[in-house]
Amino acid sequence: MHERYQTILLDLHSVSTKDISKIIGSSLSTVYNYINAYRKEGIPVCDSNHLLDVGPF
Repeated sequence: MHERYQTILLDLHSVSTKDISKIIGSSLSTVYNYINAYRKEGIPVCDSNHLLDVGPF
């Protein structure tokens, strides 16, 4: 998970995808996948109720 956040942060700071792939040690396609997923869906917010699958009382 850390490398996904690092990828997004580097991308937002205008680091090239080629350099990002070298920094995080992943392929260019992985970097593009992380960036495209972020641009499409953003960073998901963890809702503790959703994670625990707790319904209304």
